[in-house]
Amino acid sequence: MSNQNKMVRALKNLAYVTELGFLLVIPLVLLLFLANFLQSRFGWGQWTTMAGLLLGILCGVANFWSFAKYWTREAKKNEDENLWK
Repeated sequence: MSNQNKMVRALKNLAYVTELGFLLVIPLVLLLFLANFLQSRFGWGQWTTMAGLLLGILCGVANFWSFAKYWTREAKKNEDENLWK
């Protein structure tokens, strides 16, 4: 494998890891901000923060599961392609 192919593969893996980080963090942060907004705007109790936290974690886990299935499918496809080369 050439150095250029190694660099492309490393950058692709870095992009996957970065995407996974965003998929895990963004729903949690957005739902916590929404819970804070609802709490301050409408005077709702602390349960909104807990609900936002729980929903954010569940969304992050769902995103992780979906991404893991995609990544596995891509790895299998690449493995199958490499068998014929």
